[in-house]
Amino acid sequence: MSSARIPGTDQVLILAHIHADGRSLKNVEVDDIVTVDIEGNWLEGQVEPVDERFLHLEIIARARR
Repeated sequence: MSSARIPGTDQVLILAHIHADGRSLKNVEVDDIVTVDIEGNWLEGQVEPVDERFLHLEIIARARR
């Protein structure tokens, strides 16, 4: 899985929890990407973001220091 910080913001794009629907990474669609803030709060998207977002966000936060 990957994530990307939106430049100039404290928001991150990350994959939603598609496995809850029984889907795999080969079936990812653009609607499966969600927006969270740097603290992991779900801001936009139709499906809940994965719990691994907190690991990604910690790495992003450390890289910004």
